[in-house]
Amino acid sequence: MSRHSETLNGQHIACSPKPVHFTLKPSNFFLLFCFLFRSDRITQLQALSAWSSHRPLGASTPSSHSVRRRLHLWLIIKRIQKFNQERARAFQSLSSVSARLSCANVDALHPIHLDADETGTCMLAMMPGQKPRLVFGQTVALYTRTSGRHASSTKIQALSSASYISLQLYVPFSRGSWTSIACTQLGCPTFIQIPPNNVVFAFDTFKISRSTVELGGRTIRTLIPDAKVVEIINTLQAKAKQLHAAVKAHKAAMKTGRNREAQDASSSESDEDF
Repeated sequence: MSRHSETLNGQHIACSPKPVHFTLKPSNFFLLFCFLFRSDRITQLQALSAWSSHRPLGASTPSSHSVRRRLHLWLIIKRIQKFNQERARAFQSLSSVSARLSCANVDALHPIHLDADETGTCMLAMMPGQKPRLVFGQTVALYTRTSGRHASSTKIQALSSASYISLQLYVPFSRGSWTSIACTQLGCPTFIQIPPNNVVFAFDTFKISRSTVELGGRTIRTLIPDAKVVEIINTLQAKAKQLHAAVKAHKAAMKTGRNREAQDASSSESDEDF
């Protein structure tokens, strides 16, 4: 700040520096809050209370509901960060196979999407269960978690934003094609629902031809992936055990994190300061 002078009766009088006022937008204040207080729980709660108090002098004290909403938002951000960090850590040993395994080849440029005709992104996923089994399927439904409820969606740009993904399974048929009659014993299609942790690799930007045939009153769909997709599938199939271990490690880390968040949330609600 520089000093300034004023004129009084023809004389220059030195004055103190003019104060400079800065305005911090609430959105930037929240980002600063998340950056400064991202480790210690007590400090987080104190900082959240201070953020709630960032209001004009004389304004009313924020309600406990408002504070809990902001704490819930903070927990969501932390959960997304933890999902990505733990996923990268769990799949680190498989980075030599593909660096994109840490995000399952899903990002803003390669989202998992669902078209109007219910044909969505094809992917390789780990079948839920104790045995390592990779399956190839096509997305038929997407769900995200909003306000504690599962809501349908048509596109997700990160695995951490999904709650569940529904797939229609395909199995090898003939001449490089895959058929939707995944259950050969019953001769019918198979659908599964998986958590986002089980997605191994999505093929949004890869070339996969689709066709539909009506046979005996049934609709049979076939997929014909190009050579690059087949190569990736074969490579990852050979690493099924390692991929299964990585998925389990990721789930275990996220379960530990959810238990800790539940304890934090219950502690914050019983805090007398709130």
